[in-house]
Amino acid sequence: MSENNSNQNEKNPVLYEFSNDDGIIVKVRKGTRGNTDTDILVTITDSKVGDTTEKRIRHIYWLVDVLMKKEHNKELMNSFLKIFVNLWSSLDTFKSNSKENIENWIHKYLDNIELSEYESLNAYGFLTIKTLHRILMLLTGNEKSAGEETFMFKTIITRIVENDDDIYDIIAWADYSKINRLEIKWDNRR
Repeated sequence: MSENNSNQNEKNPVLYEFSNDDGIIVKVRKGTRGNTDTDILVTITDSKVGDTTEKRIRHIYWLVDVLMKKEHNKELMNSFLKIFVNLWSSLDTFKSNSKENIENWIHKYLDNIELSEYESLNAYGFLTIKTLHRILMLLTGNEKSAGEETFMFKTIITRIVENDDDIYDIIAWADYSKINRLEIKWDNRR
């Protein structure tokens, strides 16, 4: 899939949209990978620089932001990431990728979330904590809804929280589309 999804987006309406104070617009659309009944596509647009191009969120995008924030405050960033590790087992999966189901899931998991203790991390990286939280929650829900054979997102988050020093292997996991999958240490899945 191309980074620029403008042609596909005309045929794939927005299921939900967040406009954030940081100028990032996060959109949720029906996905086309894996289980197409529950798969979602998460895109961002950076309106603060006048960019109207939707870019599909790839793991490498949010990972770089997380690593920048963690470099400045390891303990606080690990605390933030533990939200997703701890929530994994209790999080509801998407019942479908219908507009109504996605809206209900978003209201259940993203409304009224208190993130003020993490706001000092906004000084680092590209995404604010609020935007990063929304993106990571959507990716958590999407991966968990895809089935037990999917584990990339959870593996990356877990390895970061566990302070895995093999940063190049973590990046390889996040940038799986650009490397030969056989080079990844498969035994590092969690």
